Amino acid sequence: MFSSFGLAVSYGISATLLFLLSYFHIKKHLKLKLPWKDTLKSVISGLIAVAVIYTLARFAEGLIVDALLFAFGGLIYLLLLIPFRFYKPEDIKILKFVSDRFPRFRKQINLLSKLISK
Repeated sequence: MFSSFGLAVSYGISATLLFLLSYFHIKKHLKLKLPWKDTLKSVISGLIAVAVIYTLARFAEGLIVDALLFAFGGLIYLLLLIPFRFYKPEDIKILKFVSDRFPRFRKQINLLSKLISK
């Protein structure tokens, strides 16, 4: 039980450390600026979504329930990005392009683009 959790924690720490070390090494040689503000918005939304999924998962179990929780968590994550004003005008253009390609889902995609453009 704890071996998989330990593996996940150690992998997350090592991946974060590798990212930071690589970033500072590359920053010495190139003029590289990362969008830290957008990254922070994404991390905060992700942590809140994981906390909600973790809390709900404690009350239910099963593969189908886990799949539904995973989908619900993804929806929570995407919806939490709206108040953070994470989405850009380019994202709305992409949604319009997708709605042209999938006319069956045009109504839902247009509703989503209106929702995130506010």
